[in-house]
Amino acid sequence: MNLSNRTYVFFAFKIIVVLAVFYWVLSKSLYHYSSKEIIDFQYSIFNNGGNFLWLAFVLILMPLNWFIESKKWSISLKGVYKISRISSFKSVLAGVALGIFTPNRIGEFAGRVLTLPLGHRTQGIFSNAICSLSQLTTTLVIGSISLIALIPNYLIFETNLIVTLVQLILATFSILVLLFYTRSTRLLKLISKIKWLKKILNQPALKVKIPKEILPMLLGNSVVRYTVFFLQFVSILTFYEVELNGFFSLIYIPIIYLTLAIVPTIALSELGIREGVSIAVLSGISDNTLGIISASFTLWIINIAIPALFGSLVLLQLKYQSKIAK
Repeated sequence: MNLSNRTYVFFAFKIIVVLAVFYWVLSKSLYHYSSKEIIDFQYSIFNNGGNFLWLAFVLILMPLNWFIESKKWSISLKGVYKISRISSFKSVLAGVALGIFTPNRIGEFAGRVLTLPLGHRTQGIFSNAICSLSQLTTTLVIGSISLIALIPNYLIFETNLIVTLVQLILATFSILVLLFYTRSTRLLKLISKIKWLKKILNQPALKVKIPKEILPMLLGNSVVRYTVFFLQFVSILTFYEVELNGFFSLIYIPIIYLTLAIVPTIALSELGIREGVSIAVLSGISDNTLGIISASFTLWIINIAIPALFGSLVLLQLKYQSKIAK
């Protein structure tokens, strides 16, 4: 295929992605509002004196959420490729666009890598892996700690010994997750030496550069980003009048994020799984099912759908690269 044809194919790919993102967001929105119960519920919230400061707070935190992620992305590329703050932000949004309709949003890898110069894309795959791993580590550890706190109060076992044993298993799991993260740079370097992987990536002399010192920085930013997620969820639940009875009930939210992190999803069912998990976990403290569904959907629109729409426009601006820039 000559250069001209490749350029046209790449242009067609960008158009398809943009149309797919817009279609996906529209179809999910129409499906959500196909229920008269949900429409009536949200109408009552928006027209009967709902506290819009909570909703405004969630919206304000959205760009902060992706700003932190863009900072993590630039940190993961440290020592390999210097990326500007705005370019990093655009790269992250492009990843959201490609990830919105792929299983477990694995398309985010491709979206980010496509925005990098041709000679740095292979490294970008491994940098993004360590970037994602830092967020997953945070989610698993905080979720496990929340389970440790909840088990004695909400799960009934025959003896206290079983309760203690389950707590020890969860604590051990958290420690192992953290240890795995601290050794992850070595693991990625070992993976980069696999012969068949070099052939697939067309990199005979593949060298992965991931400085070990970036791991604490990535993990710290992941914790801050997790806090933003947490505050957004609490705020949107409050907006939809889902009562969180006391401080202890807030521990349920990390369990929702933990479940979503470990349950495999396909794009077709991701939003439904989010709503289902939220209902299953929060049903113990609130019977406002419509509020929980509305909160999950609104958070998806704010944190995923809107950034994906902007990210599709970023992808549309990309130019086909046929040669490594010197």
